[in-house]
Amino acid sequence: MKRFLVAVILGVFSATGAFAADMAPVYKARPATIAERAYNWTGFYVGAHVGHLTGHTSNDTNGILPNGTADAWFAGVQGGYRYQFDNNLVLGLQISAPLTSNEQVYSVFGNLNHVDVKYSVLGQIQLGYAYGRLLPYLSAGIGQTKVEAWEVPVFGPESNHVTNTHTLYALGFGMKYGVTEHVSVGLGYNHTWTSREPYDCGPASCNPVGSFDFRGDTVSATVDYRF
Repeated sequence: MKRFLVAVILGVFSATGAFAADMAPVYKARPATIAERAYNWTGFYVGAHVGHLTGHTSNDTNGILPNGTADAWFAGVQGGYRYQFDNNLVLGLQISAPLTSNEQVYSVFGNLNHVDVKYSVLGQIQLGYAYGRLLPYLSAGIGQTKVEAWEVPVFGPESNHVTNTHTLYALGFGMKYGVTEHVSVGLGYNHTWTSREPYDCGPASCNPVGSFDFRGDTVSATVDYRF
């Protein structure tokens, strides 16, 4: 009887080992799922953003014209390319452009000054470090913005509309999170400033002629689709 039990036990172990050996190639050949593969940020992407800007203008007229303040909402689009290195550093280039923002109006000696951003384009280099689906980054960039300004005096007709183009600079940081293989969301901050440019609204208004620049801060929420 004992010999019979030993033979049965040995047979069971032999069959189990043979089954495991037969199944080993199947387990090895099973492809990794998306969740098991390491997340990678490399690729081209496009997206959209919405944000808020606060800041102020400064002038060179020795206090004759007061500084203005800005408080605006904006929305726009962005696109670019990122490359993730083997050490998880991520280098990217992004171009962003707000498509809409609310017009700014502020009072200067009772007269209403209107300021409208016609367009703005900013190119930024981004350097980050990937923690899987989480990507914190630093950024620096340069671009261009075109501004239209005019004055509505307390007495008299509305002044000429004057446009000027400023060089735009930005330093910032942010965070991205990969929701899926193709979709990511993020939150970013930029400190921006512009070159100083003159504005002359005409002989009857905006005197004395002032040269203005702008400094401000933006916070924006983004969503990207990576190809």
